[in-house]
Amino acid sequence: MYTPCITMVGRYFKKRLALANGIGLSGSGVGSFALPPVFQLLIDNYGWRGSLFIVAGVALQGCFFGALLRPINLKADIDEMDDVKLSDTPTSRNIRQTKQGLITRLCGVLDLSLFKIPSFVVFNMAMIFLVVGYVIPFVHLVKHARTIGVEPQQAAFLASVVGIGDGVSRIGYGWFSNLNLYPLLRGFVVCSLGLGLSLVFLPSAQTYPSMVVCCLSVGLFAGSISTQTSVFLAEFCGVKRLASAVGISFSVRGFSFLFGPPLAGYLYDVTGNYNVSFYVAGGAVLCSTLMTSALEAHRTRNVQRQNFDMLGSEDSSKITHSKDIAEDIDFDDSKDVLIVRETSV
Repeated sequence: MYTPCITMVGRYFKKRLALANGIGLSGSGVGSFALPPVFQLLIDNYGWRGSLFIVAGVALQGCFFGALLRPINLKADIDEMDDVKLSDTPTSRNIRQTKQGLITRLCGVLDLSLFKIPSFVVFNMAMIFLVVGYVIPFVHLVKHARTIGVEPQQAAFLASVVGIGDGVSRIGYGWFSNLNLYPLLRGFVVCSLGLGLSLVFLPSAQTYPSMVVCCLSVGLFAGSISTQTSVFLAEFCGVKRLASAVGISFSVRGFSFLFGPPLAGYLYDVTGNYNVSFYVAGGAVLCSTLMTSALEAHRTRNVQRQNFDMLGSEDSSKITHSKDIAEDIDFDDSKDVLIVRETSV
């Protein structure tokens, strides 16, 4: 349900896409805050089998809300359909099917040509490290809090604190980023840096209030990052290819969710403490920050070069235009020519 909803929002919104994503994804933060106590209550009253049955019924309601999503056709989709109809004659169709093998057609369906876009590849590599760093703390957060003397209920509430920060930042940062006060990718770099530093300093928090502050900052920065993901995918790949871009991006991140928790358990078995896991998580996020920083610097330099080229072309066109005007004027009147040249240049 997650991927189709992100794709649908990306097709409906353009100027306020970040805010729309923040509102649409804010339910994740609310669920992270509200559902853990509810799950515990269900387990206490109905057991784990009955609790899973109830949770499955709640998740089934997504079918009803998914049916309310109405797909729309963008102008790019209509133009593409017209081009296909013009070129899709029976002869050309047979030739194309003969030349294309199964693997080639499969790559076309999955739109693996997106990997030819350098920005898309670098962004997904950065997200692999970022998700690894984000997943690891949830494995050891409660147990780490118990080792420093925090009560069980308070330790369990730390995950809800992360959910609170996540839900608030999704809406708040989505609205703030739409003000266009700074480049969005630069803001993404700052949020990624904040998340990495929060994870690195989390083992240094030895009291419950300080752990709450660290967990809240983790949620705030993580929610801000998740709000911008589909915005960058739409910018790198285009709205028409957003569905394939989101699908590939989340498939790649699945490896991080797969190997993150075992890595956290392995680090604890080797070292015998939870601190190393948080340091590794923060280091992974900081590696992601370096990648996105390089991507932001590269794109900023390209934009500046394009602006410089546009400015140079405008100046050359003005100079050419001023020369044409000067040739049409009687050169006997040198004063008028001087005025034209001065005002034109």
